[in-house]
Amino acid sequence: MFYIKKRNFILGPFDKEQIEENFRSKKIQPYDEISESRNGPWISMNEWSTENTTVEALILPEPSKSESSPPVPNNANFSNGGDHREERFSTEEPEKENNELNTKWFYRMDDSEPGPPVSEKTLRSMIKKGDLDKGFYVWNENMEDWAPIKKIFAVDFQIKKNRDIERKQKTNNKLDRKVNDLDMGNIEKNKFNEERYRYIKKSVVVAYLLYFLLPFGVHQFYIGNTRKGFSYIGTIFLIIIFSSNSKGENPAALFGAFFIFIMMIWDFFTLWMQVDKANQKIMASLRG
Repeated sequence: MFYIKKRNFILGPFDKEQIEENFRSKKIQPYDEISESRNGPWISMNEWSTENTTVEALILPEPSKSESSPPVPNNANFSNGGDHREERFSTEEPEKENNELNTKWFYRMDDSEPGPPVSEKTLRSMIKKGDLDKGFYVWNENMEDWAPIKKIFAVDFQIKKNRDIERKQKTNNKLDRKVNDLDMGNIEKNKFNEERYRYIKKSVVVAYLLYFLLPFGVHQFYIGNTRKGFSYIGTIFLIIIFSSNSKGENPAALFGAFFIFIMMIWDFFTLWMQVDKANQKIMASLRG
């Protein structure tokens, strides 16, 4: 029994009669390989046919004794004194290449209907574009059954994979550059904000100096709490008005004085925290 190797496919086993029949139908070509084992070793049909005269006769008829010269194929171009069989086989290779270029391929996904026949060049282009993935099957007239496209065109898929990896790497490099640019921009912005914060941040020492030297709520305006600062000024203004219009003690003036006293006591113990809170607001506004 024998096995025939066509492209990447192994066919068989066949006996000699089946090989002869396949030669008659041109399903086996002289440039195919043959072996007695599925695992090889493989030899070309050219070499094997010289040992099997029956098959050799199918490849190249023996010249009759009445003929003065051997039959010449139509497309052969023999040199003087050359071996006829070798010249015939050498002219088969261009024919093989032409047949492969003209071979129509069918493709399908699992058990779906096959797509329209395309040339091998078109099929490779479809793989390159990503129109056909590894889940497809292909077939042509030289194959016995459908085969996974990833096995027949493994090189094309590997090329596509390498290109996709390269394209992805370029995209990642661009993103990395953008991130780096943003990081550098943020660093520069943070440096600027730190310098700016250093000049506009509030000082606890200055706040307490204003508290003791100008007890009219000026320290509240300094830390940015204008509402409480106006509360100080308004209450003091009302105390002055009620005190000037009253001959004796005025309850409203006394209440205002008590309110000012409570606020001063509160600020004495919490002014440092109010300064820290004001600085946090300043930093948040710079970052925003």
